[in-house]
Amino acid sequence: MKIALIEVPSKPLPYVRWEDVYFPETPFPICEFMNHEQNQLRVWDLNLADSDFDTQRLIQELLAYQPVVIGINDHHTTNGLLLERLIKQVFPRALVFFSAAQMATDDLLDRANQNAFSLRHNTRPMAGKLRMWRDWEDEELFAVYADPSQRAQAAAWEVEYNARYHFDDFKQRLSASDYRKNLYMFELLETVLPADDPCWAQDTLRIFDSGAGSWTYAPAVYHFFRYGHTHSPRKVYFTGVELDPYRVDEDGYSQVDYALSYVDPIASHCRYLIQDVRDYTSHEPYDVALQMLPLVLPGAHLMWGLPARYYNPQALLHHVWNLLRPGATLVVSNEIEQEFVFQQSLFEAETITPFTHGAYRSGLRNGWMGFLSAAHKPL
Repeated sequence: MKIALIEVPSKPLPYVRWEDVYFPETPFPICEFMNHEQNQLRVWDLNLADSDFDTQRLIQELLAYQPVVIGINDHHTTNGLLLERLIKQVFPRALVFFSAAQMATDDLLDRANQNAFSLRHNTRPMAGKLRMWRDWEDEELFAVYADPSQRAQAAAWEVEYNARYHFDDFKQRLSASDYRKNLYMFELLETVLPADDPCWAQDTLRIFDSGAGSWTYAPAVYHFFRYGHTHSPRKVYFTGVELDPYRVDEDGYSQVDYALSYVDPIASHCRYLIQDVRDYTSHEPYDVALQMLPLVLPGAHLMWGLPARYYNPQALLHHVWNLLRPGATLVVSNEIEQEFVFQQSLFEAETITPFTHGAYRSGLRNGWMGFLSAAHKPL
């Protein structure tokens, strides 16, 4: 969503010539509240504006930006009331939040997220399962890599992973982009769960995924644990939980549509649940838990459109850890170093000691570097 915050000046606003203001007839921007994309936030602080900045220019810039949520901070003046009246006429369908004093940006984001989240969960947009098929040739799979030697190395790994984890059926179903994401998941899991990990002694594995999203990588996770380090296939039961699955892409499909489509061939062994992970309970403990790119920083949580009431990464980690049996394994990936450092503080607060943690460079993602942590629950 595009969100605007306007800090009105303490000095009087310049005269507004209403006849020069363009009032568009705009429909309610419901799609902006449903789209699967990060929020955008822009702040207009009129106290810091140029001396020639006037209300007319503000309206022109807002029209160019097209916000769907607008916050107005009055700073105990009457300027905000005048501006609110004007903005409500220019953007009759936008959500406008007025503060007589000063509303923080996090507060505005939270108000916007609460409305969008509620709309998504009340309407529950679902278009149904997608028809998936392979639309690429082998030589096109890693054409996105400029270095020929890197393409050759990635192609060799693809052949190895496909054979080792019996993944050819999904190779014929997935797009090139989705297939590469699944190959990357094989690479990631092999890095943190080597052959001597205690989980491989099990004939049956129960896997839990916190924050499953569109579950693009679910086929790789299932096949990795079913065929990894064993002479005969294991029984694998895979559960994914997602708080906000009704975000819609440009084609009208929501995350839950994609999730159910990706696991369709293995649906009898996979469950995709829609709820707050912290409310999820299980009669049987899990052998492995995954947290792929959790939103551990408050800014990321708000910019990705989640209400502030759902932000408690410490409680989330505590709950997921308690879902594991003694001796089980927790795997966490973080995208940037700031998230990784914060993640380590969460581990420390739970007295969790990772057996591996640090930067990780992927050969299959063109050298992309992230951060990985893994810990065993004490026996």
